[in-house]
Amino acid sequence: MATIFPYGPNIRRAPYVMSREYRTEIITSRAGKEQRRALRQTPRKRIQYLTGVQSSCLRAFDRLMVTAQRTQLAIPDRVRFVRLASGLAGGNDSVVLDVVPSWISVGAELMLVNGSDHDTRTVSDITGTTVTFDEFDSVTWPAGTRLHPSLRGYLDASIDAPIISQRGVVDVSVAFDVDPGLEPVEDDGAAAVTLAGREVFLKRPNRWLPISLKRNQDGVGNVDYGFGRVQKFFPIAFSTRLWEAGYTGCDFDHADEIRQFFDRMQGRRGEFYMPTWQQDLVPVSALTSAGTTITVSGTETDSVYSGSTVFKAIGVRKTDGTWITRTVSDIGTSGLNSVITVGSAWGQNVAVADIDRVSWLPVWRFATDILSMSWPREDVAEINLSFQMLEDLTVEI
Repeated sequence: MATIFPYGPNIRRAPYVMSREYRTEIITSRAGKEQRRALRQTPRKRIQYLTGVQSSCLRAFDRLMVTAQRTQLAIPDRVRFVRLASGLAGGNDSVVLDVVPSWISVGAELMLVNGSDHDTRTVSDITGTTVTFDEFDSVTWPAGTRLHPSLRGYLDASIDAPIISQRGVVDVSVAFDVDPGLEPVEDDGAAAVTLAGREVFLKRPNRWLPISLKRNQDGVGNVDYGFGRVQKFFPIAFSTRLWEAGYTGCDFDHADEIRQFFDRMQGRRGEFYMPTWQQDLVPVSALTSAGTTITVSGTETDSVYSGSTVFKAIGVRKTDGTWITRTVSDIGTSGLNSVITVGSAWGQNVAVADIDRVSWLPVWRFATDILSMSWPREDVAEINLSFQMLEDLTVEI
């Protein structure tokens, strides 16, 4: 049994941060085509937070740290928990929950937490909403006690713990690596929206925060002798974008949906559709249920985007916040406007006044294999996501 590390985060001083990391090998051809291979099927997880100790608590911490950095420890997953409305009476080996979450399963190791008191339980049976444990003792856990998944792993070899006050208060920067293969099973969920064999990511970023956007023309070749003229070559016939935005104020369910999506993609391995969230195209005609076209202002859409290997799908966001997504099969000109033909009928009538925006829907992948969730409060997460735009090529199965 792993030793419990009972020192929890002081989120008034610093957020509780949980990161997960996949590992992807990417081979890019001279023409910019990518071949991606997942080298890690499940992510490595890392927990970081700040905790404060002093007086008798500091002495207990010092005693634990004599061996803690070379001992397998157990800590609760602080952001996943259920409250025991009736507590757990001494001698009782089961609890009744309102809903049994997906992380509670037979054989799972859980942790009871009430203030500074911690103890572990192993699930032996689940019948309806009754969870039965292998262990029981004489200790009574009061109403409001939390039941968390238990995470096993190891502290960093170097832990900062400066003394920050004359009263001997010590700030401990905890960094904990979860032991691969021992973490609780997490539900990956399922795609809510798909298009042409790819998932569509429609989570809206925090519009009050700036969105970082870089436009790249990769693979540029130069013939330059250091004097005279320079010859440039462009073997990659498309430009891409690096897009980064903040998804803040997320409650647990919202944050977990982003986590599930990241896990389904396995970091940089997967690819998906996502709108640019810009008013890329200005509609001048309504959508009809049986129709397959949308007319947009200006002929530039036809002249610039026809034949593009990147801009091959669009998303129409309605004023009620819902999206209609379609692949683009053709772009033509009609008078002073462009007519975009989509791959299937719109399926509903939408007036121009009911269209919030029309955005291109490029294919993207995550730009990093690491997803970091920062919890400044136990019920609010802040997440930064970065994406790399790709060509819209045929989906490989």
